[in-house]
Amino acid sequence: MPLTGETKNIKVTLEAKYKEGDILCAEGNVNYDGTIYLWFAKESHYGLGYDVEIKDNGKIPSKDIDFISAAIRTSIEENIVETTYRIKKQF
Repeated sequence: MPLTGETKNIKVTLEAKYKEGDILCAEGNVNYDGTIYLWFAKESHYGLGYDVEIKDNGKIPSKDIDFISAAIRTSIEENIVETTYRIKKQF
């Protein structure tokens, strides 16, 4: 029997990339399921990518947060101002 599921479009927007002292930072928003959430990222202490914080008050499932955080990191590293992803939920 084939798996069925629901597809969600997620739009990641990179609004600013800047330095605070010696640390690279970025901020923007993510449109998840029709709701816009702000995010903030700063270079990790070890220089390996970015620590991302999405201000969603626990409304986005943790599995999707991981995917969105990875998309945000890619947007920052590749200087992608706006991009859309699809997440397909499998049942």
